This record gives sequence, C-alpha cells and structure tokens, in this order.
Amino acid sequence: MNRLPPALSTPEMRALDLNAPYHGFSILQMMENAGAGVARRIRARFPRGGRVAAFAGAGNNGGDAFVAARRLAPHFEAEVVLVGRARDIAGEESRHNWDLLQDTGILLREARDSRDLQPVRATAIIDGLLGTGSRLPVREPIRSAIRAINQSRGHVVSVDIPSGMDPDTGRGSPVVKADLVVTLHAPKPGLLKYRGEVAVASLGLPPGLDRRAGPGDLQMLGRRAPRSHKGDHGRILVVGGGEFFGAPALAALGALRAGADIVTLAVPRPVADIVSTYTPDFIVRPLPGDHISPSHLPRLRQLLGRHDVLCIGMGMGDNPTAHRAARELIRHAPRAVVDAEALDPTIRGRRGTPGGSIILTPHKGELSQLLGGRAIPEDKRRETAMAYARSHNLTVLLKGHPDVITDGTRYRLNTTHHPGMTVGGTGDVLAGVTARLLAEIEDPLWAASATAFTTGAAGNLAAEEYGNGLTASDVAERVGWVMKRWGV
Repeated sequence: MNRLPPALSTPEMRALDLNAPYHGFSILQMMENAGAGVARRIRARFPRGGRVAAFAGAGNNGGDAFVAARRLAPHFEAEVVLVGRARDIAGEESRHNWDLLQDTGILLREARDSRDLQPVRATAIIDGLLGTGSRLPVREPIRSAIRAINQSRGHVVSVDIPSGMDPDTGRGSPVVKADLVVTLHAPKPGLLKYRGEVAVASLGLPPGLDRRAGPGDLQMLGRRAPRSHKGDHGRILVVGGGEFFGAPALAALGALRAGADIVTLAVPRPVADIVSTYTPDFIVRPLPGDHISPSHLPRLRQLLGRHDVLCIGMGMGDNPTAHRAARELIRHAPRAVVDAEALDPTIRGRRGTPGGSIILTPHKGELSQLLGGRAIPEDKRRETAMAYARSHNLTVLLKGHPDVITDGTRYRLNTTHHPGMTVGGTGDVLAGVTARLLAEIEDPLWAASATAFTTGAAGNLAAEEYGNGLTASDVAERVGWVMKRWGV
C-alpha cells in the first residue's frame, strides 16, 4: 500500500459516485475507465494473452467487469459468468455494457442459482461480484460464486474490493482470495491490512472534482428508520438575538426545514416576545434582559444538556457581555455551530474529535477579523481557512464563491450559489442547517459540506421564482425540498 492515495470510506465513495454525474461526469464514463484500468493490469501481467473468466454481479461492479472482459477479448479467450439474470441487471450503464458483449465472441453465461456455478481454469479470473455499496452478509448465489472463484485455478483479480469483504473493516465471510485488487480511485479502509497486492485504477475524474460538494454529501445523513422517535434526528439549541430579532428565528427555521426534530430558541425577552409569534413550531425560552449575558449561563447550560448541538451568535450584536457568555457556553457544548457575533479567535475545538466538533461559519470579512484584521487575498481564501482551522482544531465553512469547507487537513469546495443570496439572513439560515446536519453527521467536514450544497441549491430554487428578490426565508422554505430531491 506504499505511495497510494488516502483511503476513502464507503460513504465517501458513495458521495463521489453521486457528485460526479451531478457535475457532468457520467457513470458510464467512470465504468468504462474502471474496466479499462482492470484490463490494463491484466494485459501487463499476461502480455501473451490466454484465457480470462469474469464472474460478474448485477450491480455496477459487474458493469466494470463487463468492460474489462470486452477490453480483453481481442487478446484473450474470454468468458463472462453473470451471477443472476440479465433482466435483473441494475443500472442502465451496466445493462448497456452487458448489451455490448452480445456480438463480441465472448462466451456469456447466466448462473441463476448455485448449481450453475463451478470452479474454472483460466489465466486470469476477474471478480466483479460485489462492490462497496453491497450489503453483507453475502447471500446465495453470490456465496457459491465466491466459493467457485476460490476453488478455481488462475490469477484472481478483484474489481475495487474482494467480494464479500466489508470495505471499511476488511472483515467478511466468505471473501474472494484475490491475488490482485484493482481498487477504484482510492484505496478503501478495509484494504489497508490486506495481504494481497493492491493497485489503484483511475476513474478519469477531472482534477478537483472529488473535492466538490454535491448531492452525494447529503448521503452522509442516511435514511430515517421507520421506527424513529422524536429527538432521534437532532435537538438544536439556538442562542442569539438582542440587537437583531429575525436572525435567530431564521436559524431555527433553517434547522427545522433541514429535518431537526426539536429546535429551541433561547433569546432575550424582547426577542422572545416577537419570534414566538412567527410559528408555533418554535420552542421559545425567554431570557431576562435585552441581551445575552453571563447571568444566563446556568439556564443555558441546563438547556444545553437536553440538546445535541448548540447554534450560537445570530443577531447578538456587538455586545461585550454577550461575547463573554458565548465563549463560556461554547466551551460546554459537545457540538457547536458558531456564527456572526459569537465568532471569536479564542474558540478552539476539542482534542481527539474530528474537526474539533465545532464549525465556524464566517464570511471573508469575519475570518479577517478572527485573524486580527489581516486582509485575505481572494486567491488565498482556501489556504487561509485551512491554516486557521488547523491551528484552532475546528472546522471552517468560509462563505463565498466558492464556499471553502475545511478541517485544516481536508477541504471541500461548494459552488451552488445565486447572486441573490447576498440578501441579509441567508447566513443565519445556513447556520441552522449546519447545526441540524451536525446533529447526525459525525464528521463536521461532511456536515458543513452538505450544508453548503443544500443551502446553495435551495437559494437557486428560490431564485427561479423570485430572482434577485429572494429572501432568506424563501431559501429556508426550500431546504427541505432539496433534501427530499436527493433522498434524505
């Protein structure tokens, strides 16, 4: 595994698989490149040809194997064993590549049950049964296909991962015993301790595409269980208000539209009297006085203990006592989203947690203030955000074009925006959406990246109706539609 790129987990690869076509790079092209990469490895190992037998499943991993067999057919006697029925091949790309095999002279067989699966003898045996998206444990007839491969005589080459292996843990039974694993785009965590040879095949993605946010980022959230209970999907505490009244309400609305189960607004009494009339969906906890202060900390800590994520700063204003209270409360929050007036250079993430479990959501001017007023050249936005996140052990979602999302080591970029989103309040909505996603997505980098895409896409939808006359509440109202569109 020396000199290979960093490993990507199953959710990260699933995100890439969805984001690539969203950004204009087709699954069909990725499949062609994957199969070609496998074929090149086999050709290099056996330049004189011979016989190749491919065992293919009905998913995209099987589609990769179809391409590899087609590419090898001019140089090898080739056979493809489809484990299942051709009519059950999932995905138009895999079906397309199966159809391309029909007039190539390749021997095609459908193994509809375990009785149709026998060991083979070949120069190279391609394992294209299961990919990273497959569910374990393995069922029939795939179990019999794995046994047939392991009992066969020939050089076994697995596509992406050995079939039967959990790509994240490396465990599984039965598992194909591969001589060579040609993993796609990047190694999978389960391969880090694999005893066989591992090589990486490029999917041919344009440079930087794997760092671009898209709908795949939302898949980190996962689907709700049918028996979910209230509170399972995020309890958010929004603390803000004082100088401005609407900001904390917009953050709360963003959190609700992003799917939070419970959103509580802890705001000064004058703010509470107003925001409590906006919607009965808000739980409003009034705090004495006109602004947040350290005297509220006992009550706020009590509320914090009943919530998953703190979302703080929106509308607090430039008030020193509010700033002191915010700094203290953030120190006690297990997870926090810090925006607007709560942004403070003393905030640091918690050691031993990914991204520090704190997300800051500044625009460039606010990040400049965190750096003591130092100007940030436009072409240094990413490097500056990464350096700040690294030195403070937290995650930064730097709003702009593009949005820069970084934990100091990794970074992602988001370009879903509409110029009309310069209207006031959209940043408050974004903070609320961030808090909701941070409640369920463990990695703050991915939570922030999914937020940037979702909020930007919601803004684009609002602009279709209102153009540059959109409002922050228009954006918030469309957050749920974006999430529904992408299956979460």
